[in-house]
Amino acid sequence: MVLPACFAQAADGYSLYLQCKAGARRNAITGLGQDAQGRAVLKLSISAPPVDGKANTAIIEFLAKEFAWPKSQLRWHRGTFSAHKTLEILGDPASIRKKLLSWYTNAQNQGDMS
Repeated sequence: MVLPACFAQAADGYSLYLQCKAGARRNAITGLGQDAQGRAVLKLSISAPPVDGKANTAIIEFLAKEFAWPKSQLRWHRGTFSAHKTLEILGDPASIRKKLLSWYTNAQNQGDMS
């Protein structure tokens, strides 16, 4: 199985390209999409407002829980003041890929990913 292009292998783990909507009714992964440059993104809705870093903190907490990783393994690469963000998932790329594939397969089977 192939991971969606929003996950890109890096030397120290993986990069995750996100498109986030802060101030939503609930925290959720809403699907896959493309940004204005045509890059694949994972779309998120986050209930926290985009004020004083609250949405960024909520994104880290939500994704750490979703992927079952410690928050310390997730780090912002760029976009902390933008809806378009890049998050780094730190660790062994092979281990991360295995876990992401499992997560993605489960999400597809539950109808959460298109």
